Amino acid sequence: VTSTITLTGTTKPGSDVFVNDVETKSDSKGNFKVTLKLEEGENYILVFANDENGNFAQNEIMVNYQAK
Repeated sequence: VTSTITLTGTTKPGSDVFVNDVETKSDSKGNFKVTLKLEEGENYILVFANDENGNFAQNEIMVNYQAK
């Protein structure tokens, strides 16, 4: 059983953002959004962002999905 979620966040404007195997770029205000597929049970999500100056940050998230 799978489901999807939309993960949103904010970083520096124009940064490259990687969420697991999804790559995107933040907009002019630093916002980004990706849709992820969740498997039933624990889902490990790694968010990594880097800007044009070489600065980077990462965050790890665990989402536990249970089908109804």
